[in-house]
Amino acid sequence: MNHVLIVDDESEIRDSLEGILSEEGYLVTTAATAGEALTLLADAPYDVVLLDIWLPDRDGLDALADIRQMDSAHLPEVIIISGHGTIEAAVRATKLGAYDFLEKPLSLDRTLIVLKNAINARQLRVDNQEFLRQLAFRSCVTGNSVPMKALRQQIKLMAPTNGRVLIYGESGTGKELIGRAMHAESLRKDRVFVELNCAAIPEDHIETELFGYRRGAMPGAPAGTPAEKRGTFERADGGTLFLDEVGDMSLKTQARVLRALDEQSFLPVGATHPIHADVRVIAATNKDLEEEIASGNFREDLFYRLNVITVDCWSRSSCRSSASNTGDRTSRCIPTRSTPCVSTTGRATSASCATSSSACSSSTPSRSASSANTSPRWSRARPPARVAATLESPHPVEKNFPHCWKPARPTSATTS
Repeated sequence: MNHVLIVDDESEIRDSLEGILSEEGYLVTTAATAGEALTLLADAPYDVVLLDIWLPDRDGLDALADIRQMDSAHLPEVIIISGHGTIEAAVRATKLGAYDFLEKPLSLDRTLIVLKNAINARQLRVDNQEFLRQLAFRSCVTGNSVPMKALRQQIKLMAPTNGRVLIYGESGTGKELIGRAMHAESLRKDRVFVELNCAAIPEDHIETELFGYRRGAMPGAPAGTPAEKRGTFERADGGTLFLDEVGDMSLKTQARVLRALDEQSFLPVGATHPIHADVRVIAATNKDLEEEIASGNFREDLFYRLNVITVDCWSRSSCRSSASNTGDRTSRCIPTRSTPCVSTTGRATSASCATSSSACSSSTPSRSASSANTSPRWSRARPPARVAATLESPHPVEKNFPHCWKPARPTSATTS
């Protein structure tokens, strides 16, 4: 919800603007003096400030100059309003960085149009800052091996959809890289990519990081904590939200995430009105969530919401072993990291790939003790490539990418 601050010494104007903008769906805060407005701006982020020139404690243009000195991440757009406007005042306000200049008595239609345009301008500025930050990250999957070529093809197939993605893999196997590559190929590539490491945030703060909070919701917060904060769901509206180590969330937080995914809306901590968010969620974990479900540590319904598309990453040791045995020096998509592979069929049929110096092929997974010791979730047997090329599979992924096969499901006891 867009936050607007109205600064005017006339209570009638403050009350009328607050009522009109609240009916239009804006979150409105009012202030009667410049000092009070600067205090509010230091405590919480605002999208737009409607600032009167004549204020009892100081000139409104001087307050505008102080607002423009704020941190760019929290800098609002400022619309100057005045009942004694002159050309000189409008020119000075524009030079100081005001978005527009409105004369009293205010026209309702013009005020709403200018306010909407100012909010869009600030959103574009925030998005541009986020895009510049993301340029520092490498968001492409490289490598010339057959599995990596197949992975890039799979990303191109899945990225344009809005299906949620669940990425399995050990720490350091490139899960976030795959998530960024999928976002770069998706229809949401023009919007932001927001990441959140669920394992790095204390349990008491994970909900506020995900959904944000409103004024008065954090009474015991340490000094310097902002009075209001936007959560990652709200910041990622229209874009992609990457939840890393999603298996480390508590059951309470999982319930709130599940409801947000089902209803496409959420309620910030301390808020009274829900916020709609159009977010594509890409989750990653280094745990076997099926085992976590069996032990009661993860919700099964949330698992099925997230597990629409599954990506499995090899462990780094398995990838290096495969590369050294086959002589394929291009089998690693990421330096010193693993070769991931992907399936669109869900966790139970997720694919894992192996490569050789000549070709990769399909096979029935082996449950031998040697393969179980190598990797408990992937099978490494490979039949001749020519035989695999003639295999007909009813599954589209296996038919189009015969180097992938279904993983052997872990068993309680190794069969001989």
